[in-house]
Amino acid sequence: LTQEEKKKMFSRVVAVEYPRKGIWSMGFVTGSGLKRVVDNVKKEFLTVLIPTSPTPFTGFVIMVPKKQTIELDMTVEEALRFAVSGGVIAPTGERAAAALQQAGLEDKKEE
Repeated sequence: LTQEEKKKMFSRVVAVEYPRKGIWSMGFVTGSGLKRVVDNVKKEFLTVLIPTSPTPFTGFVIMVPKKQTIELDMTVEEALRFAVSGGVIAPTGERAAAALQQAGLEDKKEE
């Protein structure tokens, strides 16, 4: 796929609890769910592609309530690099170690 096709396919990057509660996965928003699901559940949904590594264009398509997603501050290109690298290459502002240090949580031992 070309960069332009990727941009059309994936509009933004989110985190969702998948495959179970407490486990977070990065995904690409590809739509707003299916009408029948939205009509029956009466919630706003997002359709999200959860990519597999190292081929991020394959994966799992899930529909998740929009309120259960976290918008990630990364471009589609950055997210693709993150997926292809198996999570090794993350944008500087999205590295967990930096976030933990900034929050004062780094190196704290559980009591």
